[in-house]
Amino acid sequence: IQPQREFEEQKEELKALQGYIESGNGKHCLNINKAIIGKHDKIIPANNQIAFWKKHLEPIIVDAGHYPFFMWESWEELIDYAGK
Repeated sequence: IQPQREFEEQKEELKALQGYIESGNGKHCLNINKAIIGKHDKIIPANNQIAFWKKHLEPIIVDAGHYPFFMWESWEELIDYAGK
């Protein structure tokens, strides 16, 4: 899925999200309790994501690229999978 926003805008969004999560507010306010990581991600290397998320929770590693959500046909299916 090709983003409809400029690279710099996406970069700033990621920086802001990183700062928010690292401040300790992100996990609580965003209600993050799972992180699904595609082990073949060519945008954000899986090892970098794993290193980050292991400080906050146990990530779920899937056999996918950067956007693994095509693996599931519905949010309910994704939630069921992540609940394992």
